[in-house]
Amino acid sequence: LIARASGPLGTNAQYLFSLDQELRKLGMYDACLDDLVGKVRHLLGESSQPGLA
Repeated sequence: LIARASGPLGTNAQYLFSLDQELRKLGMYDACLDDLVGKVRHLLGESSQPGLA
């Protein structure tokens, strides 16, 4: 659902990726979020490494 959902402000996947990126900038890491980001990137056929998508 996250990989395909979108709304007036963009895709749910982009929101997820942005959240992950901003948390990392603040020095915060969440293993569950990281796992979810990897799974969504895989479903979208993107690189699982930040900044390479």
